[in-house]
Amino acid sequence: MDLKQSISLQLPLLQLRSNEADKKTINRVLASYNLGSHVSTSPLSHGLLNENYLVKTSLGLYVVKIYQRPRSDVIAEQKIVNQLSELDIPVVQPMKSVSGSTIVTSARQPTVVFPFVVGTHCSGIELSLSGCAMLGHMLATIHVSLRHVCPPVQQSFFNATISTNKLMDQCDRLRSCIRRQTKPSQFDQFSLDYLQDLVNRLAKLSDAAPNEVDIFTRQYVHGDFQPYNVLFRDERPVAVLDWERLSIQPVALEVVRSIALWFVRPHSGEIDTERAKSFLGGYLAVNKMDTDEIARMIDRFWWTKLHDLWAFEAHYLKGDARTDHIAVANARLFDWMQHNRHSLKALLK
Repeated sequence: MDLKQSISLQLPLLQLRSNEADKKTINRVLASYNLGSHVSTSPLSHGLLNENYLVKTSLGLYVVKIYQRPRSDVIAEQKIVNQLSELDIPVVQPMKSVSGSTIVTSARQPTVVFPFVVGTHCSGIELSLSGCAMLGHMLATIHVSLRHVCPPVQQSFFNATISTNKLMDQCDRLRSCIRRQTKPSQFDQFSLDYLQDLVNRLAKLSDAAPNEVDIFTRQYVHGDFQPYNVLFRDERPVAVLDWERLSIQPVALEVVRSIALWFVRPHSGEIDTERAKSFLGGYLAVNKMDTDEIARMIDRFWWTKLHDLWAFEAHYLKGDARTDHIAVANARLFDWMQHNRHSLKALLK
C-alpha cells in the first residue's frame, strides 16, 4: 500500500467544533470577570479535550476555556503552572474573576479565562536549526523544572506491550463499520486499505515487539508538547499552553513523541532528521539523560503507535471526523518509521 498516494483529499489541520458556546454563556463568563461588553466570539478549533474560544470585548482580547474535566483537576493543574511561572517557564497564568477565583462555572463545567498572548504557531519544519535547538532547550527546561515542583515519582521496570491479537479484533470491527457505509468516501477507502495493510504487516512483525521489562526514567511531563501548544516570536518560544495532559510518563517518550509531532512532513510521513538532531542537541544540553533510553523508546514508540487506532475509532465508532487528518498523518509517519527509525537512533551517536 502506497500511503503517499492512496489518499488525495486535503484534510484540514483545523476543523471547527460543532458545539460552539452561545452568546449568553460567553456573556455570563465575561460578567464574572468584568471584562467589558461582548463584541465577538471565535472558536479555536485545534484541541480535542476542551472547548476554547477567542473572545473580543470592549476592553480587549481574551481566551475562554471550558474544561471537560473535574474542577479538582483544573485546580491541580493551575497550582503546578503557577509554580512553573515562578521558575520563569513561559506559561500563561489564568485571570482572576471579580470574586478572586481563577475558575468559574459555565454550563456546569469549570471555565477559565486567559489573557490573549501575541505569538504564532509553527511546525518544526518551519524553524531554523537554531530555532529547533531552542525548542529542545525549552522542553528540557520544562522537564527539569517539573522535577522541582512535582512530587517524586516511583520508578517502574514494567512497560506493558500492547497485544497484537487485540489489535486484530479492533481492525475487524472497524472494517465491518466501513463496509456498512452505503456511499464510501475517499477516507473510507483509505481506512479500509490501511487496516488491511496493517493486519498483513503485523503478521510479519511478531518478533519486533519490545520487551515488557525495560528501564525508563519516569517523571511528570507536559504530555502534549506539540506545535499548537507553543507560541513563538522570532523563533523563540514565548508561551507553552494547554497543560491538561500533565502526567507521569517516561521522559524519553515525551522527547520521541515531540520529534514525531514537530518534525514530520505530513504529506510523506518523513521526519526531518537534521532538525530533529538540532532539537535533541538543545534538549541534551540541558537535561543530560541516557541517550540509550531515547534509542529504545524510538522502537517502543513506533510499535505502540502502530497498534493505536484511536483516530479511526473516533471516526467510525464515535462519529467524530475531527481526527481524520490525524489518522492519515499517523499512518504515513508509522510507515516511514518502520523502515527508517534506525536513522533516528543514529542521531544519538
